[in-house]
Amino acid sequence: INIKYFELFFYFLKPTMTIFDSKSIFYVGHLVETLERTGVINNTLVFFTSDNGLVFSLLSYLSRGGIAGPLKCGKSTTYEGGMREPAIAYWPGIIKPGVTHEMASTLDILPTLARLAGAELPQVMLDGVDMTDILVKQGKVGALYLKLCKHSNNEKTNSTTPDKDCSALRKTHDPPLIFDLEADPCELYPLSVDTPDIQSVLQQVKTVKEQFESSMVFGESQMAKGKDPSLEPCCNPECSPKPSCCQC
Repeated sequence: INIKYFELFFYFLKPTMTIFDSKSIFYVGHLVETLERTGVINNTLVFFTSDNGLVFSLLSYLSRGGIAGPLKCGKSTTYEGGMREPAIAYWPGIIKPGVTHEMASTLDILPTLARLAGAELPQVMLDGVDMTDILVKQGKVGALYLKLCKHSNNEKTNSTTPDKDCSALRKTHDPPLIFDLEADPCELYPLSVDTPDIQSVLQQVKTVKEQFESSMVFGESQMAKGKDPSLEPCCNPECSPKPSCCQC
């Protein structure tokens, strides 16, 4: 969905609503209404979520770009404010109304849709797992998710944040920071790494990380396949024939 033109109805929303709330509510509503009107709503899975937390910068804060509540930090960080976001799965007659607090990931969407659609996945290693049991049977997947992230933003380099804990500098922690998210969702109190239980967790993390790195195979570079001049933009859109006419 290409969501834009929120300025048309932005001023009619309550002040606490963010700019992205306004346009997403508008277009998602239109989408669901269209599915109902065309009679395919009962054969359609509507999945609504986000790929990250709020864009946590001073500019975003001043323009009402979102709020993470008690969660620490936002996008580009590995704290809960950057990774944890709600999701809504809507499929009348298939998914029962309710709430689940089971852990899942956007990486799980592809394997889930493939199973529900009866499609075969390619014979490659996928990071996601099928979460049909969570959606349809309200069961547990039992997967352990690890966040290993190096993030760079090539769009801008002048972002700032009012939160001193969310520095623009890349930080690593050795040993890693471990939090009890049920007791400490704000991630204020790291657990001591000297206890046997935490040492066991650290060993699991180390083992999974080593297995991942040893089996990681990068896909074929799309940039290395060459280029098609006919697809390149031209400074004179009306010239003909392309691409030989583009001599800008």
